[in-house]
Amino acid sequence: MDFENEGQKRSVCLRFVKQRAFRKRSEIYCTGWHVDDVHEAVCELPESDWVAELRNDAVPEWRDRWAMRHFMVFVDSFGCLEVVAESVALEDEDSKKTADT
Repeated sequence: MDFENEGQKRSVCLRFVKQRAFRKRSEIYCTGWHVDDVHEAVCELPESDWVAELRNDAVPEWRDRWAMRHFMVFVDSFGCLEVVAESVALEDEDSKKTADT
């Protein structure tokens, strides 16, 4: 993904670590909340109903075994991507640095 940061263009890669589930909402179905609050920024949704649903659907012996965090990002001309994963890393293509969240 290409982002603008303080007038400079940066190429970065989002890497979701130990992802458990994905869902995508096309841009036409995104609400103002999707666009305004998570536009080209990775946001975490604490106390997620989706995570609770996934845990409930898992077999009991695996239900609480993994860290499951709900992340969301909106990207122009793509829409909203939601991922349940252990963490997310931002890999900077220019400096080859990685920052885990």
